[in-house]
Amino acid sequence: MARTILALLLMTLSMNAFADATVPTKDDAGSKDLPFLKRYEGSFIVNYEHKGFDEGSFPLSKLKPVADADAHDAQNNRMVDADKKASVEGVYTRILYLAPADRSPLEVIRNYQDEVEAGGGKVLYTCKVILPPNHGHPSKRYGIAQTLPG
Repeated sequence: MARTILALLLMTLSMNAFADATVPTKDDAGSKDLPFLKRYEGSFIVNYEHKGFDEGSFPLSKLKPVADADAHDAQNNRMVDADKKASVEGVYTRILYLAPADRSPLEVIRNYQDEVEAGGGKVLYTCKVILPPNHGHPSKRYGIAQTLPG
């Protein structure tokens, strides 16, 4: 049976976007990398969640805002959904990395795609979203849904 993971990598083009926040210099307490997926060099884990068993879904098509304009998630982001999704259950791990400021989001996501494919996995879906400026600094978010053997 294949292990399926969703790596939603949120990265900005410029560390200036974090001008009002403290830039991490070490990993989030209690976090750890996946044993089968190498971390991008110089990155820090800024958010980590692990569950022994859970269910969930991840997008296989473009994310679109939901019909209810007032629907928001726990971080007050507008809710989005995909027309095509994959439902999965099993071990759940979510890791959010902050990549080095001198690396582009595209370079980092391509590195992860190469890692997945080199390990015998298959990239199921990728996306790129250019977000409105945050404090005058536009950012890009890249997402990748991938299946790893195992």
